[in-house]
Amino acid sequence: MYQLFLIDDEPWALTGLEQILPWQDYGFSICGRYTSPQKALLAMGEKHPDAVFTDIRMPKLSGIELISRARAEHGNHMEFVIVSAYSDFEVARRALEYGAVGYVLKPLEADEVREVALRLKAKLEQKQGLHSLALDLEAADSVEQAAAQLQRLLPAGQTCFVGIPEEPAPLPAGWSGVPLELSGRPACFCWSSAQEPPALPCACGWSIPRRDAAALGDMIREALAAFWGRFAYSSHPAVAEIQSYLGQNYGQQLSLSKLASHFYLSENYLCDLFKKNTGETILNFLKALRLENACRLLRETSLSIKEIAGAVGFSDYSYFGRTFRRSIGQTPDHYRSSWARKKEK
Repeated sequence: MYQLFLIDDEPWALTGLEQILPWQDYGFSICGRYTSPQKALLAMGEKHPDAVFTDIRMPKLSGIELISRARAEHGNHMEFVIVSAYSDFEVARRALEYGAVGYVLKPLEADEVREVALRLKAKLEQKQGLHSLALDLEAADSVEQAAAQLQRLLPAGQTCFVGIPEEPAPLPAGWSGVPLELSGRPACFCWSSAQEPPALPCACGWSIPRRDAAALGDMIREALAAFWGRFAYSSHPAVAEIQSYLGQNYGQQLSLSKLASHFYLSENYLCDLFKKNTGETILNFLKALRLENACRLLRETSLSIKEIAGAVGFSDYSYFGRTFRRSIGQTPDHYRSSWARKKEK
């Protein structure tokens, strides 16, 4: 559902615009209605609407001035429709030069508003798939260039996440997103919103939230770790950083003392903090990470069981086999062969 602002200095006209269409049937949710263009402009920085219907002739701030200031102060993600009287027809046409999707004339006709609403929705849907950034995660220049482009494409002032969905998923309502193309990696998006990550209809690995996309490389690695390890980051910043470190270094020989030293914490405080904010111990979290990634390697590679055990941080091949069987319910060999049979069906 796209978020919509309605702006008109005449309350009766604002009510008429709100009631002329069943907006939800056309994919819009009215998240703001304003008789003051100044208040509407201020609210844009808080609510981040996708689209705006605005009257053109208003005191102190005209519709055209509103569009110009909104673009300068809040970025180019919003789409505008001008509402004008017949006497302002030429002014409304000039509004198109400022990037307005269209205009509707007063007195409003439902068919005309419906036509513009459909055009507006098509424009917003087109924008969602318009930009796709290809980058090489191992090349610093490539990541920096992609991050700079994202800074221009995504709305300013919103929280950024990288998400890796298990299956193709539509962008959540009210979110802005850009697909990222990573060589040999799952499809992922850089999403931006004022909200927390939503529950998608499929599993999704989310990065730690950032104020902007400048740390794109870190966010992608975090999302990959969460996607492959099947975990969600804690809202506690320090615990999220510990999860990220474990998610990207599970293949190393890690101990509580090494981990505590890395984060400049005592072992007791580290363990208590982690369990309090995740509900599980660090060692259990690390074991689950290693087994999830072992399952992935068994499904996706032809590495030997011994090679996989070493790759996910088990120095003892026999211990890996016993641990895998206790947790997964079958041996690594059986897991691999049963997965292969499923793929053939």
